[in-house]
Amino acid sequence: MKTIFFDSILKKNKWLFFIFPMMLQAQFKPATYCNPMNISYRFSIDPLAYKDYSWGAKMPGRDMKKGEYDSFREAADPTMVVFKNEYYLFASKSGGYWVSKDLLKWDFITTNDLPLEAYAPTAVVIGDSLYFATTDCKWIYKTDDPKKGKWTIANESNPFPLDIWPKGFQDLCLFLDDDQRLYLYYGCVRPTMGVELDVKNGFKTIGELKEIHAPSTKYAWNNIGLKSTNMLVEGPWMTKHNGKYYLQYATFADSYVDGVCVSDNPLSGFEVAQSNPFSEKAKGFVTGIGHGSTFSDNFSNYWHVTCVHSPIIKHNFERRLGMFPAGFDKDGVLFCDSYFGDYPHIIPKKEVKNSKSLFTGWVLLSYKKPTETSSSMGDFKSEKAVDENLRTYWSAETANKGEWFSVDLLQPLTIRAVQINFAEHLGKAKGRADLGGFQYVVEYSNDKLKWDTLIDKSNNKEDLSHDYVEIEKAVKARYVRITNIHVPDGMFALYDFRVFGNGGKKLNQQAKDFSIVRDAANGNKVKLNWSKIPTAIGYNIRYGVAKDKMYMNRMVYSNTSLDINDLNSKSKYYFSIDVFNEAGVERGKEIYELK
Repeated sequence: MKTIFFDSILKKNKWLFFIFPMMLQAQFKPATYCNPMNISYRFSIDPLAYKDYSWGAKMPGRDMKKGEYDSFREAADPTMVVFKNEYYLFASKSGGYWVSKDLLKWDFITTNDLPLEAYAPTAVVIGDSLYFATTDCKWIYKTDDPKKGKWTIANESNPFPLDIWPKGFQDLCLFLDDDQRLYLYYGCVRPTMGVELDVKNGFKTIGELKEIHAPSTKYAWNNIGLKSTNMLVEGPWMTKHNGKYYLQYATFADSYVDGVCVSDNPLSGFEVAQSNPFSEKAKGFVTGIGHGSTFSDNFSNYWHVTCVHSPIIKHNFERRLGMFPAGFDKDGVLFCDSYFGDYPHIIPKKEVKNSKSLFTGWVLLSYKKPTETSSSMGDFKSEKAVDENLRTYWSAETANKGEWFSVDLLQPLTIRAVQINFAEHLGKAKGRADLGGFQYVVEYSNDKLKWDTLIDKSNNKEDLSHDYVEIEKAVKARYVRITNIHVPDGMFALYDFRVFGNGGKKLNQQAKDFSIVRDAANGNKVKLNWSKIPTAIGYNIRYGVAKDKMYMNRMVYSNTSLDINDLNSKSKYYFSIDVFNEAGVERGKEIYELK
């Protein structure tokens, strides 16, 4: 009946043959995202400015001391705030900031009014204005319309006296309590400090500067991975929930992480939470999710936006950003849900009760599948673009139009999204060079003879180096190919070409012979083992301090063993292991206790 109705309308109004398809196309709005965040990461303005060359590039044939380098992109230490129902994202060394209406599409704003070359910016909404401050600055900046990029100094009558503040006035956090009292926190590689500021009196300090939190060696996540004996606590962020203050801080565990302390007072009495580190992702394509900020969206859903400590193949400061569902459980435990955290997730349009419902269930179809290319340069082989490792990549021999990369999924599978992670091998760009966007075409086929277009960005102007594209209408195909038209800098190169969707035969299997052994000499360490399932792509081990609080997880692919080194030696833990393949995830039914 519907078909007959529309046919009659189209026959009487032939112009609808042209308009109707456009109307249908306009209705499609992507609802998912995938980490790293799909934003315009800027090239470092001076790759040779880093004096400690031991942190520098280790690229073949490169010597930074001689002025030889590969350009690298950088964004880190993010702050996200909601201002007038829109999302504002600030990050270190980015030359500007981003705004979004939906957490999916981001517009970039530049301004000369802010010290945007400093590390670790912070922002806070007070009344109808947005305020900004950053590392080692003496000013707090204010705007009523951040989209215009016009900012003024809010504390001109009372600049921060940097000479009397303790050395290292870094990693600031401005926090407005619900009683409208404002607090300033800061700390980098030292205890977190805090003080109240007088909003109505030039942001003068109220009371004395206090030490809020210092790391303790009894907690493994405060000192693992450091080469020195100094423990790390940096990047403070404060969130208030149900009358409790949650001080979050960055530190090192098995990877870069965020820990959390809780108190009834914004300036004292903080105790380390039992479930720690609360933000961690030590395995997978995206790792090292620390130095973040927690915010609530327009539907009262919590999120944690963080630095992603990879890739570091060109430089240790080559970082990206990630965003993960977060929240508080019924007992007030703060969690960050990194479960399949680098796979496609839904951005909800309403309040959700279970953060795991935001995982689409689309899994990686391209992992270690056979590849073909138009060319390959040296050791940058094609298999490195499907190894799920953001520290390796494939590079073509040129940046020429027509260079291509293809992956064989081995059987026709349903494709729902593609993430293209460009590597820009041998690039020389600096800053936000106006070099245009990545232009390419992605095609699909079942026989490598007839190819159909899946994604056409041949006229793209946006500089998106981790371009994630949700497919409007899913297709079923065996082969997927990307062909270069233009890259902004360097060779046509891919960290990873990631194809997501579902297909094949369901597992219907549980992991067997799962064992947990705690190190007798160091109770922070455990070793996990289980039997291999031949039809599985990988395993996701969930664990936590209670059966209903298994908020932490580790994803592994081909291995059937795992070391975890950052547990609390005094705590009991519970574990469960999920198994996944291209058809989806088989959730573990058994829960294992570690005393």
